[in-house]
Amino acid sequence: MVREIYLRTIAPVRIRAALAALCAAACIPAFAGGVDTSAGEWPTYGGDLYSRKYSPLDQITGENFSKLQIAWRWKSADDWISKTVVGGEWWTKSTPVFDDLQKDNDKRWRGGLAPRLAGLKATPLMVGGVLYMTTALYQAAAIDAKTGETLWVFNPKSYEVGTPTMSIFWNHRGPAYWSDGTQERIYWG
Repeated sequence: MVREIYLRTIAPVRIRAALAALCAAACIPAFAGGVDTSAGEWPTYGGDLYSRKYSPLDQITGENFSKLQIAWRWKSADDWISKTVVGGEWWTKSTPVFDDLQKDNDKRWRGGLAPRLAGLKATPLMVGGVLYMTTALYQAAAIDAKTGETLWVFNPKSYEVGTPTMSIFWNHRGPAYWSDGTQERIYWG
């Protein structure tokens, strides 16, 4: 009797679950890495979801590499930041802000070390002709890829709270991009 109940109830559930998992696994290759980088887009950390780190662009070659010139430079938003103060924001270079925050709380940063702006190791993403970048201070910026113009910057002011929990003294790898075809998001942490 127990075996008969098992066969009628549990076994069909396991078979349906296994079939659903098999169907889902068969669909993953069609969607997971299918990002085209041939137009210069770089929507994920590794270029595509397979992290191939490959682009078929061929404009730069061994023959013309020595003739390349700088088109533009971008100055990180980390150089000029704000501190929340009574009545608003105090805007200045980052070093005086760090010094002032350290005076307020000498245990604010792990190991007593203020944020290191030289720790920038993030890979920018490019979607729709816009570069999305995160800085060493966890600010996010959108930059016009053709002109280098900063389109926007968002500063969560994580430096006011202290060293981020999941970092090695202000190191991280950059943002992530998501779209459902209608809405778009940039995530970082």
